[in-house]
Amino acid sequence: MTVQENRKKGGNTRTKVPAVEHAAKILLFFANHDAGTANLTEICQALGLYKSRGHAILKTMAEYGLIDRDEATKRYSLGPVLVLLSRKFLKHLDIREKALPYLETLARETGCTALLGIISEEHLIVIAKRDGDTHLGITIEVGHRFHITAGAHGKAIVSFLPGEAHKKIM
Repeated sequence: MTVQENRKKGGNTRTKVPAVEHAAKILLFFANHDAGTANLTEICQALGLYKSRGHAILKTMAEYGLIDRDEATKRYSLGPVLVLLSRKFLKHLDIREKALPYLETLARETGCTALLGIISEEHLIVIAKRDGDTHLGITIEVGHRFHITAGAHGKAIVSFLPGEAHKKIM
């Protein structure tokens, strides 16, 4: 019976690959693990893996640079290849295109102008804008640069910045 025939009959087809799922969970474990490193026991206990299975997956991930293992301490951490993958992702990510549907919804539901900006030192640079349906709007155009604290939105952003960054801007 093919997968398609099994689906038509209401059968349960397994679409996940367990080893890949475990590898993804290991990466997410480190993304959320404050210490940045963990030993095999810590990883396996957190994810509910047998040590032999966890070791095999970690060893394979280390061969591809996704995980790094310190031979002296026998602790694992995220690997250097993730930097390459992140750069590739960011290089092809157009945040404006991704944000436009959200800006449009926000502008439509509030009736106000919605802006998307990026922080550059103590300034905010508008990179996308959608106007609301009212006759009132903001005349700031895409590309406009202004001090981050010029407006309530900027003050809200600054209030969530870490201590040193907060002090530098204020």
